[in-house]
Amino acid sequence: MKSLFSVSAVACAIMLSGCANKEVNETATPDDIKLPVWVLNPPNQEQFVGTDCMAFNGNMNITKQASSANSRLELANQIGVAVDGLAETMANRTGVGNGETAEGSDFTSVSEQLTQQSLNGSVLEAVDFGTIEGKTQLCTMWVLNGERSKALFKNLVKASGASLNAQDEDVLYQKFLSSQARERLDAARNRSN
Repeated sequence: MKSLFSVSAVACAIMLSGCANKEVNETATPDDIKLPVWVLNPPNQEQFVGTDCMAFNGNMNITKQASSANSRLELANQIGVAVDGLAETMANRTGVGNGETAEGSDFTSVSEQLTQQSLNGSVLEAVDFGTIEGKTQLCTMWVLNGERSKALFKNLVKASGASLNAQDEDVLYQKFLSSQARERLDAARNRSN
């Protein structure tokens, strides 16, 4: 029994060391898709990012506008989901005021206004060409930078009426930017399809 265990342990060690030597391509795409790296893996440095690619129709201006509109829509969806998550988290974790929650109609109205104002502060960070199935694509990336993301968060907290200590504020800000918000966006997209 002891030798069977030893043989099994050695076999597992060999298999694991063999797997460790293989390079893993985390952004594997089919051979007929060549896109800028930021389309599939946008930077995430305390900012919101929206990317999109459109089939290039020969008119740079029109294609760029269409791709930009879709990128900004993705950006708005990400911000909206993050705002909804923040409202839910604040209601569940902190409570607001005298038993009121951050999910009231006043907060919703103010959060929609703040989201729209934030989108007006987003910038076109990158434009590049790629190909999908041999067809040229024009790709755009719009960004709401970290400074503007932090300002949006602070304005939302203020609009909610919540009084937070510094630690709670830091935790909520990280959650506001977290991948959980992006996962909710993916779930919302899947529901609408």
